[in-house]
Amino acid sequence: MEFTEEEQKLLTHFEKNHKEFSKLLIDAAVLITQSQKILYFNQSFALLVKSKPIEIKKKPFLFEKLKFPSEQDFSLEELLKSPNPQRFDEVQLQVTGNNDHLNVIMSHYPYTIDNELIGHCILIRDVTAEEALQGKYQEKTRLSVTDSLTGLYSRRYFETWLQEEMKKEGEVNIGVLMFDLDKFKHINDNYGHAAGDFVLVETAKILKKNSRSTDLIARYGGEEIIIFLGSSQPKGTAIAAEKFRKSIESHVFEFQGKVIPVTTSVGGSFIKVSTEDPAQVIAKADGCLYEAKKDSRNCCYVNFIGIPEKASKYIE
Repeated sequence: MEFTEEEQKLLTHFEKNHKEFSKLLIDAAVLITQSQKILYFNQSFALLVKSKPIEIKKKPFLFEKLKFPSEQDFSLEELLKSPNPQRFDEVQLQVTGNNDHLNVIMSHYPYTIDNELIGHCILIRDVTAEEALQGKYQEKTRLSVTDSLTGLYSRRYFETWLQEEMKKEGEVNIGVLMFDLDKFKHINDNYGHAAGDFVLVETAKILKKNSRSTDLIARYGGEEIIIFLGSSQPKGTAIAAEKFRKSIESHVFEFQGKVIPVTTSVGGSFIKVSTEDPAQVIAKADGCLYEAKKDSRNCCYVNFIGIPEKASKYIE
């Protein structure tokens, strides 16, 4: 490959100053001889081994600072025999004087003169901290979209999800179910708020257990829960409403030795095309929920044709 004069200047400058460049690497960089004597290291290496640069210079051998457990496949001695650049993932490393084992990625570049190995540049990346940080962000993301008590999706998340679903063209076929636990204030007043929280958590578990992977369940507010049934039809929506209602009614809610009677009222509606206003469809489900509670509670009403009807009409 031919280079222009400016390109060659850049390459030459880079080769002369790679030592300075390595100072900026997040990877720990160390240059060692065949006898493992450390000739050069960057600040990231000092941080990895938790030592001041002057301490490393006093004990300038790699094994004085790092240990590689013998039970793993990786071996530094074998690495130092290789004339070929290599990379190793999932290497277990222990810093001398520290009982913590690190999970690292190691890259190795050998230096040879006249086919004779004279030393090696080794890059070490500690992924232990990265994995912990990734887990922290994953947890933060999870908390931002879920309800802290029930673990169900938050109302904000389901509203965002629904907006995306409604951008689809043509038929979307989404069943909408709204649940309200019957006489929930009575549960809080007679058994305590801790019991009320227990009932909400148990209800969330029941709904999750009886739902499909295509369904989305969110805490709408207070004791109200909303479920979007993906790829559903009116009859399937009515059947699901009754299934969820019966699963809650038959469940034994036992809290601190006391069995709490729990039932739910359900209102349902259906989104068929993306041109429908989701707010109006949810309002229909909410209106059906009102009819169910006004009736005898512990029942399901749906609105598929413009008026609330008992869900049982579509099941028989």
